[in-house]
Amino acid sequence: VPTDLKKAFAMFEVSAKSGDEFGELWMGWCYERGFGVEQDLEKALFWYLKAAERGLARSQYYAGCLLIGGIACEKNEELGMMWIKKAALQK
Repeated sequence: VPTDLKKAFAMFEVSAKSGDEFGELWMGWCYERGFGVEQDLEKALFWYLKAAERGLARSQYYAGCLLIGGIACEKNEELGMMWIKKAALQK
């Protein structure tokens, strides 16, 4: 993993652990794609859901997609659609 990606991940981690929803979003994104850290879809979903619960539309959408596809967890289309609808209803 290139050093710059590891540094970016470390900064997102500090942000996320301080409670910033954008840091949580980017932690999920890094874990989902393996940028700066080993890919871990369960951790990606965890971080997406943290930001989704704070109302961040992009995280709601990403969490919904992972739930619908059963990619990071047991497939849950109902919960996934709930998150996607929440994201879609935001202005």
